[in-house]
Parts: sequence; structure tokens; C-alpha cells
Amino acid sequence: MGCTMRSVKQPVYIDTTQKVVTQSAPDTTKKAIRKHIAITPYRLNDDYMVIDTGQYTNGPMDGLYAIVKRDNQTDTIDVGVEMQKVSDHVYLYQLLHAGVPDEPGEFLLNQGDYILNINGKTVKMTKIVKHFDNYFSSPQAIDGKIYFWQLIPKDKNSTMKVFAAQFDPSSNTTKSHYLLDDALDTDDSGHYAAPYKNQRGDSILFRLNVSQEWRFTSSF
Repeated sequence: MGCTMRSVKQPVYIDTTQKVVTQSAPDTTKKAIRKHIAITPYRLNDDYMVIDTGQYTNGPMDGLYAIVKRDNQTDTIDVGVEMQKVSDHVYLYQLLHAGVPDEPGEFLLNQGDYILNINGKTVKMTKIVKHFDNYFSSPQAIDGKIYFWQLIPKDKNSTMKVFAAQFDPSSNTTKSHYLLDDALDTDDSGHYAAPYKNQRGDSILFRLNVSQEWRFTSSF
């Protein structure tokens, strides 16, 4: 394992996820009002079809949802996270659940569990990975493994011990490396950006801000 921390320029992201195509609509309100438009279902990947897409709100932030279907299994997922392909017939995605809207016509969905789906069988990431946080861990599938921010409470004042972590679904094992203590005083789910592979493809990067970035070799 090799790790370095340095000041950085803007990163170059390598996209390894399955793309969800959404129906766009004019943004005329601050809160997402559901404007249902029937779409022709289309294939997302080898196993799933997209049968519906649209806008939603969850209070502090808006987003896009997609309803995906495989045989008798139907899930509503966050398009921002997408359905990430970990390996053949193995996917990572975040579920969305219907909430109670504050205003008439508002389509409210709450962020739910991150799901690891293996050949149609699903398990919550929190059930198989210690200290995985559905709101802040920002997992990313890269080269058959799942990289994420691991958060362990340090005290009662929301201070977290933050680790760079790697979960390997094939062996059901987790590796982690301590990065820093962080006073987590935000409700921004994007506070910790998803880890990514550098342009040369020889390193995995965890980037907190413009001056804090940690770089790991593929062996982690």
C-alpha cells in the first residue's frame, strides 16, 4: 500500500458507472414537482430495465430518480449515485423511499440504504461493512471493489475519525487507513466526494477539499 497527501489541482474523474438516461423538464420551481412523463422502458445493463424516471425532493436537496426492474424485482434508485457495476451481475446503488411531502404536488423521496445486489439477491451495505454511513460514505465501485469513506464516532460532539476504506465483495473483506479527525457539522451528503481513479489508472484518490487529498495504490 502506498499513500501520499498533497495539494492538488482539480481532479480528472474516470466514469465507471452505468448511465441512467433521464427525461429533462424545465426547472420552474425551487422544489421538485413531479411532472410524470411516460417513457419507453429501456435496458440499463445486462440485468435491469429503466421503466420510469423523474425529479424528486428530499427537503434540503433535489435529485433525479429512476425505477429499475428485473423480473419481479423493482427498485427506486438515486440517479446521482447510479447503478454502479461492481462486476458481472453485481451492482451497487442507493434506494429511495417515498416520504410525506410538505406541499401539494411535491414528490418527496428519502435517501435509503446502499444496496449490494449479487445476481438479484440484495444485502444492505451496513449489514456487511462496519461503520458504513448511508448518508456520508459516498461509495464508488472501481475495478471490482467498493471504495468509501469510513466514519467512526470519536466523541459526543459529532467529531468523526475518518478512514479511506476498500470493501472486496469477492472475499467479503474490508481494508481501511486512517486519514483525519473531522468535526462533521454539515447536512451535505456530498461533504465527502466519491473516491475515484486518477487519469493514469494507477491510483485511487480520496479528495476532501482543494488542499486535502490522499492517494493509494491499487493494492491499497
